[in-house]
Amino acid sequence: MSERLYNVAAEQALLGGALLAPERLAALELAQDDFAIDTHRLVFAALGTLLQHGLPVDAVTVAQVLDERGELARCGGLAYLGSLVDATPTAANIGRYADIVREHALARRLASVGVELQALAANADGLSLAERIERGMAALHAITGEVRGDEARPVAQALAHAMQQLDQRRLHPGARSGLPTGLAVLDEALLGYQRGELIVIAGRPSMGKTALAMQGAEAAARAGLRVLVFSLEMSEAQLGLRLAAGRARINLRKLLAGELDADEAQRLQLAAADVAGWPISIDASAGLSAAQVRARAQRHALRHGVDLIVIDHLGLLAMPGHEQRAQALGHASKAFKALAKQLQVPVLLVSQLNRDSAKGGQVRAPTLTDIRDSGCVEEDADTVLLLHRPGYYGNDRNPGEAEIIVAKQRMGERGQHLQCGWRGEWTRFTLQPDPHWRRPTPQPRYSGLGEGEL
Repeated sequence: MSERLYNVAAEQALLGGALLAPERLAALELAQDDFAIDTHRLVFAALGTLLQHGLPVDAVTVAQVLDERGELARCGGLAYLGSLVDATPTAANIGRYADIVREHALARRLASVGVELQALAANADGLSLAERIERGMAALHAITGEVRGDEARPVAQALAHAMQQLDQRRLHPGARSGLPTGLAVLDEALLGYQRGELIVIAGRPSMGKTALAMQGAEAAARAGLRVLVFSLEMSEAQLGLRLAAGRARINLRKLLAGELDADEAQRLQLAAADVAGWPISIDASAGLSAAQVRARAQRHALRHGVDLIVIDHLGLLAMPGHEQRAQALGHASKAFKALAKQLQVPVLLVSQLNRDSAKGGQVRAPTLTDIRDSGCVEEDADTVLLLHRPGYYGNDRNPGEAEIIVAKQRMGERGQHLQCGWRGEWTRFTLQPDPHWRRPTPQPRYSGLGEGEL
């Protein structure tokens, strides 16, 4: 074992300090495997036994436990225990000794993960690439949690933090506590997209799912927040054009057909320059798995930082071949929920609704159970937004009327039906429908009879 992976002097000083001041050992949160030297593991275990039973701790009592276990000779006898005390400059520094021991233990675990990653790369078990990446990331996450010191915290500490946040909100009543959604009525209902939460935006095709997610991305970017978008459906160029056209309030169809007039072309140029300065990064790689999306998001966060993640959309993720679709989507939603908590950012996950919400020409407002292969998706989500545009289905309703249903909100009111507008030519939600829309005048039906034949 490389000397860089352990520190004998620190282990000796730590154990010697524990023999001098055993009451301090319990607060150090060490494990037997944190010690690299086998002898030190045995001594530490004996110390733990005495403390667990409330018995006196010194070199003699520890030697007695080791002797009863037949381990005293392996540990160098009473003489070695005495030398541990002699090797300790002061028990006052036992906390620092523990830090050194723990840091070296983490280094050894990292080396072990390196070996595991090499084995995964060799793929002796015949796993898919996505499964190997997922296992490797899980192993690294375990170490990351130890480095960050992830642990249970007293409820008093959690409550104090929550009360501090409430005090801030009381000073600014009605203020948004999360990231902007890009739509005032949604900001009011959710108080913004909250950090650490998984927000699912679901709807039938062409309901505006991507549009709503990207309005949130735009609003966050314009506020100086860093946005990462995984676009599994559209290319970077397509998404960029939609952002610029929406910003300029230009008809996207006219833009794509090359039919812009001089004023519109100038507005587009100005909007494109504005959008180019937004802190939005787009990954439009096709066929990514949930594990790959999560790994790329973590890497991007480490390199560039991130405040909001958009994933468009769930149904286009590559699924492991041996899993049922519902099971694979469940694993994906759990991975994205964990990602939101780990990075402390909102994750907007776009998802399809199944066809039951518009079956047989009977249009109804969607519900949670309409989320395709919903099960785990609706369970893992903190917030679920369902999009509904009745006029889309060809009845006499205004096609510019839209409804955002807050079907789930873990920390707020659910069941709200937020009325707003939809401008399809801009692919944007608005506060109100187009005020210039008029219901078409019904045309008389042609009877097939000639004049004078009635």
